[in-house]
Amino acid sequence: MNQIDFVGGLPPMTAAQFKDIRNTRPTVAEEKAALCLELGRLCTKPPESVANGGIELTRRWVAAQKTSLALARNSRASVVALSLAIKTMRGYLA
Repeated sequence: MNQIDFVGGLPPMTAAQFKDIRNTRPTVAEEKAALCLELGRLCTKPPESVANGGIELTRRWVAAQKTSLALARNSRASVVALSLAIKTMRGYLA
């Protein structure tokens, strides 16, 4: 089948000239695994601000750590929930 080219005198494209651009984004599972590793790293040891802080700050960090670890171990956790937990745990670093 030959179609007339109305734009210019371009030759018809062959299958060898066509290159498929594959999806290069990381999969959701890889993103979740990376987020779980980051969250686990943040939960392993209390930051200096918590270690040198008062009892209320320590209790808040322990509560946030408990929920974050439960979320990191949950295989059905969403990317958004993991990101929010990471943001919460990074808040204690300052």
